[in-house]
Amino acid sequence: MVTVLRNPKLALSPRLLVGGVILYAGLRKIGDLSGMARVVENYRLVPASLADPIAIVPPCVEIVTGLCLIAGLLMKGSR
Repeated sequence: MVTVLRNPKLALSPRLLVGGVILYAGLRKIGDLSGMARVVENYRLVPASLADPIAIVPPCVEIVTGLCLIAGLLMKGSR
């Protein structure tokens, strides 16, 4: 079982799938930053004046994470 989990070819499919889903989610949120700002504002964890700048961060992190998973970058710590 352990050798199956360490097989790089079998690890590629879930990595591409998860990376694609995360990338898609980030791109959808970047396309609607005003909606994302409303969501951040509705949580009421930050002042309303900070909702717009904070709304940009999660989609950017999702896009970078998705691209890194798809490209296989920064994977050393996950093994």
